[in-house]
Amino acid sequence: MTVAPAVPAGLAKLLPAGAIIDTDRFFAEFYAPEQGQHHAFLGPNGCGKTTMAIRCLVTAREMHPAQRAVALAMKPDKGPKSDGKKATGDLTVAQLTRRYGGRIIRTFPPVRAPWQKEPTFWTFWPRHTMRPKIDRPAHTEAFGEALLHCYNQGDWWVFADEVKSLDDELGLEDEVETILTKGRSMKCGGMFATQRPANVTLYVYTESKHFFMWRVTDERAYERLAQIGGGMIDKRQCMEIMKKLRKHDCLYLYPEQGVMAVLV
Repeated sequence: MTVAPAVPAGLAKLLPAGAIIDTDRFFAEFYAPEQGQHHAFLGPNGCGKTTMAIRCLVTAREMHPAQRAVALAMKPDKGPKSDGKKATGDLTVAQLTRRYGGRIIRTFPPVRAPWQKEPTFWTFWPRHTMRPKIDRPAHTEAFGEALLHCYNQGDWWVFADEVKSLDDELGLEDEVETILTKGRSMKCGGMFATQRPANVTLYVYTESKHFFMWRVTDERAYERLAQIGGGMIDKRQCMEIMKKLRKHDCLYLYPEQGVMAVLV
């Protein structure tokens, strides 16, 4: 299918609905987030949400160099060094951090020496004791402070790999919803991923501008499609496309401009 040429400002209005486009070309020619715009990544485990989100994080930061970017790593760690080369509880996060010029930190906000170069993004990965009664309150405080710092300071992109864990396990629903409902005016863009799209806060659907959605088997997840962009998309059309996607392909939506494209 022919894809129209890119438009320099904003999301390309000329990207035809139903286009099938290579992911690399999408990022090179069409993906152009504005400061403070929120993103949603919805799909099952292992479909490529984290990789896609990190690419968005890095690209958004490169397009807006005055802003900073952080990825929140919530899975257990096994002591990787700051370059992500040592064994870890989440190899994907460590490898993506290294591949895209990020740096792993254990405390937030990040502190760097004057001679150190600002990384493309920070991966905030607190230590784990592997004792939930100790880790849960410690991580609630750590991630809560990180979210509020990004919101209050502004000029941040913040990616959370599993927003449901922030909401339910750590009790940070208020912080997440504050970013979703008020972050755009603070130029604090939230990028929230989940493998349980039927259960996340409704604000993920109503406040996000960019949607990346993979094939899901939970029929309840499709019911949420009607909430995207305040009902600005064709729910039935989305369902038909998503059910035919291959494992790592995703449906990209930018409802405000009627953009609907499959990234392969």
